[in-house]
Amino acid sequence: MSGANAKMQKFSAPAFSQALEPANGEICPEPNPASPQQILPYKNARPRLLLFDPDPQDREAILHLLPADSYERIPILTLSEIRAAVSAGCRIDGIVMNLETPLERWLDLVSYIKEIRPKVAVILISRLADEELWIESIQRGAYDLLSKPLEKNEFLRVLRNALEKYRSE
Repeated sequence: MSGANAKMQKFSAPAFSQALEPANGEICPEPNPASPQQILPYKNARPRLLLFDPDPQDREAILHLLPADSYERIPILTLSEIRAAVSAGCRIDGIVMNLETPLERWLDLVSYIKEIRPKVAVILISRLADEELWIESIQRGAYDLLSKPLEKNEFLRVLRNALEKYRSE
């Protein structure tokens, strides 16, 4: 695999310990099943983001919005990979994911993420965004719900604010 294709490889649950290993050689902390919510972000590291969008073109567009020198960007291809990453115990600072139908399944995933890892910033994006969905998303623990197509400056501002909020807590 070369270039962009290597970055878009599919990560299976067992591969997360390697996929989420920091570039500086530190090994991800071992998960603590008793209290995974105590795994805190590293204060001086580039924020590590999981990016989910089932549409390859939209996923690629999100990757291009995020400067590689500012963010560790990890594309995720399935719901089970998001759950595995959240449960694995490795450092995750934020999750950006596209809401798809059925919406209840996605909102349940947001609730699960915030229950297990309350200090992970969750930003949702959707073509279906409306006030009712925004309220439900926030109540489930998402930091924000943005409408597609994403506007770069707004997206980066919301992401930066979300990461700062959870890093400062």
